[in-house]
Amino acid sequence: MVSGKRIALAPIEMKILRFLFEKQGQIGTREQLIEGVWPDPHAVESRTVDVHIGRLRRAFAGLRNLRIRTAYGAGYALDTTIVLPMS
Repeated sequence: MVSGKRIALAPIEMKILRFLFEKQGQIGTREQLIEGVWPDPHAVESRTVDVHIGRLRRAFAGLRNLRIRTAYGAGYALDTTIVLPMS
């Protein structure tokens, strides 16, 4: 639940989101995301990250307090005022 809205995420998308939260405001490259999120990073292509980022953006569309920013040529960063509970 975020801002009273139930958000359904795939397990890998939750891992990406947690990774971005842990590095909040910092740019994470596709390679850093792959190494930090996927169990077998060698089996993942860098564009796969883009697909999952797109799904996260759609899931959080309309929430003003969470934004995944693209740093063109570098990677992604999370801009947010949300605090995730630790699991």
